[in-house]
Amino acid sequence: MIENIGLDEDLDLWFVSDPHFYHKKLVRSCPEHFERYRNYETVEEMNTDIITQWNKFISPNDIIVFLGDFGLNIPVNEIEDTFINTMNGLNGKKLYIKGNHDKLIVKKNPELHWFDGIAFDYKNRHYICQHYDFNEVPIMEPVIIPDKENVLVHGHTHSSAKISIVDFAATWKMKQNCVCWDAWYRPVNYKELISIN
Repeated sequence: MIENIGLDEDLDLWFVSDPHFYHKKLVRSCPEHFERYRNYETVEEMNTDIITQWNKFISPNDIIVFLGDFGLNIPVNEIEDTFINTMNGLNGKKLYIKGNHDKLIVKKNPELHWFDGIAFDYKNRHYICQHYDFNEVPIMEPVIIPDKENVLVHGHTHSSAKISIVDFAATWKMKQNCVCWDAWYRPVNYKELISIN
């Protein structure tokens, strides 16, 4: 379910998804790495770069919409502390959207108010955000605001493609914006998201 929220338009807005901290199969040195891996040799290099890039772009007062999938390969007894310590070291006022790999973190940190998806207006754009690609998990009746530019934002795909087309029941099409780490290697500012034209 997509929840409507209000945002302070005086603060700068950013998006990021799927950092996948500690996920060994995403780096080159892993003997069983994925066919499509990231430009890092080790997990330590990846983790350090994600933190560095996040804090380079995001100031403490910026809004950052985190679209899920914090990490993998973290021992169950360490995941809560790892999540809290890492997120406390990352700048920004965070809004959390659940990813498919966040179930244990969500269970252990319910006070963070994890969303399935969010919609909000910001600087005359209407944003609709969820973890999954809208083709994979579509919103059955998306609330599109006629007098605003509507922007679909997702994570999950680990694609290097920053945009794709979503087709809602063959009645209309929109561009959707992927903010996965694999596409940008950094957080994405709202100004960079591609308009629907």
